[in-house]
Amino acid sequence: NEIDLDLGAIEVALGYTRASNMKYAEALYREGGFSGSYAELTLLNVTESLRKNTPVFSTSSEIQGFTMDDIIFDEDDLDNTDTIENGITLRVSYPRSNVKEIEKCRVGALKQIGYEDLTECFDEEGVIKIKGKQYQYRYEPLSDNKNEHSLQKFSTEAETNMLFCNQTKQNCPYRTYEKFFTYYGLPDYGNRFVLAALQAEEARYVGGNGFDFRSYSGDARKEGILRGIVYLNVWMQVIHQMEMAIRYCYDNEYQEALHNWDIAVAYYTGSKEDNGGFGKLLYKQANTLCRAFH
Repeated sequence: NEIDLDLGAIEVALGYTRASNMKYAEALYREGGFSGSYAELTLLNVTESLRKNTPVFSTSSEIQGFTMDDIIFDEDDLDNTDTIENGITLRVSYPRSNVKEIEKCRVGALKQIGYEDLTECFDEEGVIKIKGKQYQYRYEPLSDNKNEHSLQKFSTEAETNMLFCNQTKQNCPYRTYEKFFTYYGLPDYGNRFVLAALQAEEARYVGGNGFDFRSYSGDARKEGILRGIVYLNVWMQVIHQMEMAIRYCYDNEYQEALHNWDIAVAYYTGSKEDNGGFGKLLYKQANTLCRAFH
C-alpha cells in the first residue's frame, strides 16, 4: 500500500502557485501514481489464450509481472488476421511484494508534476516470456503505465463493494457504509465532495444536504480536498476492510480475516508512518487532532 504517497503528491500539486495546480491535483486523485502499478502492453502475433495471474518476464531486463486478465481466443479470433497482426492489449501488474525495493515503475498521473519513475518499467518495445513462450510487445511508457488503485476509486467503487457486492460471501450491504449512503443519498458522496472542492463547484446530495465551494478561498478548498479524501474516502475503506475481517471470523475463515485486517491497518497508517511524523493518513491525523482533546 502506497496510497498515502498519492496524497503526498496531491499536496505537492496543491502547493504550486500556478493556476494549473488544481488540474494536476485532480489528475492525481483520479488516476493515482504509486499504488498498484501496471503496464498495458500491446502483444503482437499472439495465437493462444493467456490466463490471469500468469508470470510475465522481460527477456532484456529483470522486470517481471503478472497478467491481470484472461485473454481467451476462439476460432473466430484465430481466423481474424487483423487481431493477430495488430496485437491485443495485455495488462501486466508489477510486483507488489517488498514494494519499497521492487516496485519502481511509478507513472500514472505523476508525470503531471514531474515525479514519474521509469526505472523498473518495461522497455518501450521488446520481448516478454509467458509460460516459456516469447511474445513481441510495444507500448508507450508515459501513457500506458497506469495504476489499479486511486484515492477516487475508494469512493467510486464503494457502491459495488459495500452496497451490492459482487462476491457472494460478502455480507452486503455493509452496515457503516449503508448509514452514510442513506444519509447522503448517493453512493460516491465522498468523491463528490472532493471533486467539488477541486473544481470550485457545489456538491449536492439527496435531501438538500451539500457543500458549496464556489465562494471558498483557494486555501479552504485545499483543506476540503485533503480532509475529504482522508475522512470520507479512506476512512470508509478502513471500516469496510475491518467489517469484512469480522465477517470472515464468523465464518471461521481466519486467514481471509487476517488478510482484510492487514489491509485495514495499511490504509489506516500508510507506508510512510513512523515516529518522525511523515504519515498522511488517519493514524497521523488522529495523533495530530488528539492534542485538542488531551
